[in-house]
Amino acid sequence: MFIFGWGFKTIKRYGVLGKGTCNVCNKDTRWQLIKITTWFTLFFIPIIPTSIKRMVICDICNSGKELDKATFNKIKDGLNSNDSTREKNYDPSEVTKYVSKTETQMNYLKEMEEIRKEKEKKEKSEKNKVRTKEELAILKSENPYTKEILANEFRKLGIKKGMTLLLHSSLSSIGWVCGKELAVIDALMDVLTEEGTLVMPAHSGEYSDPTYWGNPPVPKEWLQTIKDNMPAFDINNSRTKGIGIIPETFRNYNNVVRSNHPQVSFSRALKKSY
Repeated sequence: MFIFGWGFKTIKRYGVLGKGTCNVCNKDTRWQLIKITTWFTLFFIPIIPTSIKRMVICDICNSGKELDKATFNKIKDGLNSNDSTREKNYDPSEVTKYVSKTETQMNYLKEMEEIRKEKEKKEKSEKNKVRTKEELAILKSENPYTKEILANEFRKLGIKKGMTLLLHSSLSSIGWVCGKELAVIDALMDVLTEEGTLVMPAHSGEYSDPTYWGNPPVPKEWLQTIKDNMPAFDINNSRTKGIGIIPETFRNYNNVVRSNHPQVSFSRALKKSY
């Protein structure tokens, strides 16, 4: 049985001709002289060369042009000289004249440039895309956080049964939580047990002089109208502001009480709520 084939290629590199700008990739490059031989093989061993390509190519993008045998040998003989300054003194125009762009290459480069621009446009669009807090939470989480996982993590942080805990929180900073803010609150309560005390801020900063509001400020001509018409602070119904969804949800839990300060009140869970 004989096993034969063709298409096996070998590449022989003869060295660097010189430096110049590639007319295809438009980058400063070093020109290489190479010979590509295609072989007929017998039992996977190259036996007879079926074709030989003699080329000068760009060291960066590997584009180039095939040379005739006489030109190839002339350049190869120059490479074999002992002149150590040969590469430095080699005229790049002697190389670049062999690698000028063909119409096919021009069309290819145009197509590649359009693809590159489209890719950059897409990447820029993705970068500037306004993501929801939940999308960001999913991106930063390897796995969803459950109430049980959160409870274990809280214990690792040093939260213990019977402690008094004043919580400053950010749900989006935790990651994606199964059960959202409810799972966080319930996990903390499970860790503290009814022997502990859970406290959260219930601040409502809009119950202040609007002259000093800065996040955001309001037009000066609005100030008096706001002062005259701001509803009175309601301990049960006035929402928290700027402290996150966890404290806002917590203040509405059964058996959670809120202090009376109109700006910087706090919520506390009563023992029996655990």
